[in-house]
Amino acid sequence: MNLKLNVCALDDPGTNVRPTSLRASTMLKHVYSSSRKCCDCSCLLVINGATVREVNSTKYLGVIIDSSLTWSDHVDYIFNKLLKFVGIFYEHSIKLSPEILRQLYFAFIYPYISYGIEIYANACYSRLNKLIVLNNKILRIIQRQKMTTPVRNLYSNYNCLPIPLLHDYQLLLSP
Repeated sequence: MNLKLNVCALDDPGTNVRPTSLRASTMLKHVYSSSRKCCDCSCLLVINGATVREVNSTKYLGVIIDSSLTWSDHVDYIFNKLLKFVGIFYEHSIKLSPEILRQLYFAFIYPYISYGIEIYANACYSRLNKLIVLNNKILRIIQRQKMTTPVRNLYSNYNCLPIPLLHDYQLLLSP
């Protein structure tokens, strides 16, 4: 089923409206639909003659938004970024002082985790679990702790919060 949307500008018919940025001065003129029963429809969006194509995910302000809002693409992106640091930290954890390792954690790992956490940490726990486990692993490597060390100690040593609690904390801080 195709859904065609034609958009026209109210103030000037010759206005060049980009498909990625609609202004308040635009309105939907015609909507054609053959059936409303189908939930999985392919939609055709046309704005001033330009067709906007449907994608499975897109990156907006550094956060990857997928079409079903499961945040799995963004969690995978962060996971792959942080995975690169495991070997580096493992190799250098013996050579560098604990204070330098702490600074490296807050310079290279923590920003990836904390940026956009209000949004992507709303995903179900099973999607976030691999990111949580990887963060715990990195903290163990940096702090030279055994696998039996309680996670609570890892976070309290660095005065930071696990991902689910950091999400809750950031939501409480936001206006």
